[in-house]
Amino acid sequence: MNSGKDKVAGDDDQKQIPANRCKGRFCARQEFWVVCFSFALSLPFLWFGLPAQGQERDSELPVVGATCEDSLAAGWIQKNLAEVPILSGEFEGRVEVEAPMVLDGVMVSEARYALSVRDQKLPFDPRAALLNVHVSDLRSKTKFGGGIKTHKASPNMELFLVNVTIDPNWPHWISYANTNYDGLVLDGAEAIYAQNLTIMNWNADAAIDNKARMSQLVDLTISGPGYRPIRYWRPGPHYLVNASIRREGEGILFWFKECEGTTVFVHNSVFNGEPQVPNDMIDCEQGSSPNIVYLPEDPRIKGEMHPMFQVCAKE
Repeated sequence: MNSGKDKVAGDDDQKQIPANRCKGRFCARQEFWVVCFSFALSLPFLWFGLPAQGQERDSELPVVGATCEDSLAAGWIQKNLAEVPILSGEFEGRVEVEAPMVLDGVMVSEARYALSVRDQKLPFDPRAALLNVHVSDLRSKTKFGGGIKTHKASPNMELFLVNVTIDPNWPHWISYANTNYDGLVLDGAEAIYAQNLTIMNWNADAAIDNKARMSQLVDLTISGPGYRPIRYWRPGPHYLVNASIRREGEGILFWFKECEGTTVFVHNSVFNGEPQVPNDMIDCEQGSSPNIVYLPEDPRIKGEMHPMFQVCAKE
């Protein structure tokens, strides 16, 4: 078994939907209160694959069922990606996202790769934000698939996630030759910053195939009987804060490309109910002992993490 095999082969043979092409009930912003077909009749140019245009924003980007920290993270996105185009709506099939873009209230299903994020057009701006995004019921006729994917051909991509759920309903893990499916596939990414990311009913390969140079995940929840919840390919530093990772049955929680060279900072997290990752649930392709540092103090308060992450006063 080649656990280090790069899983990008054959990822372009599925029908693709440009980010500006709506197939669902809402085309651009929910406040238009019209169905997609009626809206498209009045603006027929949307059907010809023109670049997505920025829509007038609300004063705030709401977060459905938000915690205080979720709302603050969404506020940071609102302020720092103020001129970025927005996409909303429900889609079936792959959605091609050209950065920079904010996806707000997007739902995707029936895709092999639900959201395919690239930065290929001048002027380059490799930032994409996902708020209130739900990915479900994915389908693949090949052995490859994933919920959210970045690409080697678009390096330096930065992803900002707030209130994102992936419930892919993949077939149960068998092998790389049959079920090489992931939740997030971060090929070539510079960083991922996620506030309230949930990967549920996980049953395939990696919930997060983490090839980003750095990752900062707050309020991460992974649950299910899948093969490996997180794979760390690059040294980091990586952060897990208030995370809950539970794998049903016996097996690996963390896989590392190079154990000795990789650092993961952990605060207030649980792993199969334990405050630390059990040694027998760590797998190393090279080396034998990763640098997992358990922090007694919240790194957000100490200013160690991205400014998107803030801490609200407890009542």
